[in-house]
Amino acid sequence: METLSRPPLYEPQQELIRHACREAEERIAGARDNAEALRIRDEVCDRFGRECQSTIVVRALRDYLTEVIRGFPARPASNKEPE
Repeated sequence: METLSRPPLYEPQQELIRHACREAEERIAGARDNAEALRIRDEVCDRFGRECQSTIVVRALRDYLTEVIRGFPARPASNKEPE
């Protein structure tokens, strides 16, 4: 039986995705709190959505960045004193 393989992504699209992920991961890591991390995610995804016509790819990026945010320890809101 023949194995199915995924078709390769168009190379410029791959580089666009890599760049968006790298930039967002770095900025999210430096966020003061989860609200800022979510704003960064939204900003990166909005910009990426203007450059990429695939809503599926944009949605996948948003889901991935949401998981990145969840992977960080909870950060207190910036307007509250740390507990």
